[in-house]
Amino acid sequence: MSVINGFNWSDVNLLKRMNEQICGYNLYTEKIFSKDFFSLGKMNPLKNGENHNISLIFNENKTLILLTDAEIYNYDEIKTQLELKGHTFEYADESEVIVHIYEEYGVQGLKRINGIFAFCLIDTDEQKLILSRDYYGIRPLYYFIENGKIIFSTIISAILTHELSKNPNYCMIRDFLAFNLTNHTESTFFENIFTVPAGGAIIFDMNSGAYTKNKWYEINPKKDLNEEQIKDVFVKNVHSRVLNDESIGVGLSGGVDSSAIVCALNLFRDLKLCSYSLLAPGTKFDESKYIAEIGKNLEINQFVTTIDQNEFFDDIDSLVKAQEEPITGLGVYSQYCVYKLAHNNGCNTLFDGLGSDELFGGHLYTLSYYYYELLRDRHYLALVKEMKNYWENFKSLRTHSHFIFLLMPDQLKYFIWKMFFHKWINYNFFEKECNNGYDPRWKKMDHITASKLVITSTGTPHLARTRIKNAIRWGIDMRFPFLDSDFVESCLSIPLSKKLMNGETKVIWKKSVGDLLPRMIQERKDKIGFGTPSDDFFRNEHIVRFCENVINSDSFKSRPFWDWDEIHSLFEMHRVEKINIGDTIWKWVHLELWMREYFDNAG
Repeated sequence: MSVINGFNWSDVNLLKRMNEQICGYNLYTEKIFSKDFFSLGKMNPLKNGENHNISLIFNENKTLILLTDAEIYNYDEIKTQLELKGHTFEYADESEVIVHIYEEYGVQGLKRINGIFAFCLIDTDEQKLILSRDYYGIRPLYYFIENGKIIFSTIISAILTHELSKNPNYCMIRDFLAFNLTNHTESTFFENIFTVPAGGAIIFDMNSGAYTKNKWYEINPKKDLNEEQIKDVFVKNVHSRVLNDESIGVGLSGGVDSSAIVCALNLFRDLKLCSYSLLAPGTKFDESKYIAEIGKNLEINQFVTTIDQNEFFDDIDSLVKAQEEPITGLGVYSQYCVYKLAHNNGCNTLFDGLGSDELFGGHLYTLSYYYYELLRDRHYLALVKEMKNYWENFKSLRTHSHFIFLLMPDQLKYFIWKMFFHKWINYNFFEKECNNGYDPRWKKMDHITASKLVITSTGTPHLARTRIKNAIRWGIDMRFPFLDSDFVESCLSIPLSKKLMNGETKVIWKKSVGDLLPRMIQERKDKIGFGTPSDDFFRNEHIVRFCENVINSDSFKSRPFWDWDEIHSLFEMHRVEKINIGDTIWKWVHLELWMREYFDNAG
């Protein structure tokens, strides 16, 4: 994927500085455009060492100027329709359809596209600058507006090169620490820098400096799919995302989703396919036998890596800069390692299974909403049966406790959370800055509402951001075949009783792709993903010493976010194996490193 930057005045040197902020700058080639009333820059990844320069795209009479990072999967279909309406195509770039769609249908016409994109379109007749992102915001795009100026970029660090106030967003920090939420609103961790809404547009008037928002897409569930249709549409989605000039790989965890992608891609007999995986040998997160099973059944090249403490120290600064905002777990570093492995072995495109859990009830907490539906509809026997089956399968009361929590009054929920969870947080500080906190997932809701929330707010945006930022760091394009708008809307309409059954998740999905998968993987009930043994990792002698230096630093102690004495006590309890809070330790450490990078040490 490419990185796009720009603002609504002319300054070539400033634009160059924006371009240079990309983490992994040496993996890209630069293109700059500057006129009296705009400056636009684009960084294109070097594929196989080649310089792929792509110019701006114009309409027929040069009144529209498009700067974009896009993949259009139904390009031929849209092009034919637009040509019948009299439009002519001049560029060897599928993004050109965006210009003509805007001419013909306006911003609402973007719903005709099957693809992912982020773009800036300048309408010189109307003196408007338009920023927009795809249905689910897979391609990132940020903006800052003040005093008649608009600045935008794929990366936040580029915006920060401008002279603007740089302050942390305390409400986002609260949601991160207390509720494990990031990217769930249009706000970022930086005050006054926002994300362009997914499935929406920012329309900036270059004369007045005013702007409006236009929401051109909302999820509308449609007719559901049966097992055979799920498989057929999924395979079609995978195949439509294979382009001609790519070295294709899959981030293979060994689970059903990534394995199904590998098997679907393997139907291309002339495709040289590779898989890239992270192993955690000797731990409960080790999926090597499932990864090896895929290798035995298919003709693919397999590459594996592990988390190495020495490489962690080499990578940590790069990871903080690449992600740009705090991250909730060490698993993001696992992805970073896998993407680095892919890059080092010549891969420029990675397929990923993001979206499957949201569509087919793969998150265990989805069961809590299923229990609520059964209770609401007075299916008491079914409710008892499902809760019993879950316990027998997983020996856990996690979904049961979440279900009971959902039924409580809202004020009681916050009181309980504040009193019994994350007591190391300085809630008094955050209540002064942000009022009371609330996790939107605490609401009683049916599974369709919950799934929409996860896809548009509390889940997918965060997961997509961490993947895309790691991919930008290593010059890799990402493909997400589950996050196709038609597929999403059809799968959300499938009754939850077909997704969750006898305490098991993703039942209809596993049946749909069963004949694609090796039996060992088809019959899996556990879910690990790129699992990271974070608890053990944060007991490693060298990692503990590193964390101690961070936690005991004057800057960490002075942060108003937490009670240092409580954190120090919890850290020591974890170190001697009295508790397991590896990912929580990571949140403390990463937030501190992020504060140092973007605020304490900022020029």
